[in-house]
Amino acid sequence: MLNSSRVMLAINGILMISLGVIFYWFSEAITKDMFPGAGEEAIRVGAILRELMAGGVFFIGLLLFIAQGTIRSA
Repeated sequence: MLNSSRVMLAINGILMISLGVIFYWFSEAITKDMFPGAGEEAIRVGAILRELMAGGVFFIGLLLFIAQGTIRSA
């Protein structure tokens, strides 16, 4: 089952999509955990950068999930 490239693309896509959602929802908490001594402005900048990264991770996950339908050798 897990040796199929379609299944692996689907699993990786779902994981990346969920990681993107988690990065977006918890961007400020993750940034505060990573930089506990940073000021409020630095935390906000870090949270915004994490939200931007969340969009990219979500998009990559979506591409991986959609790509499972184009595999013909599996």
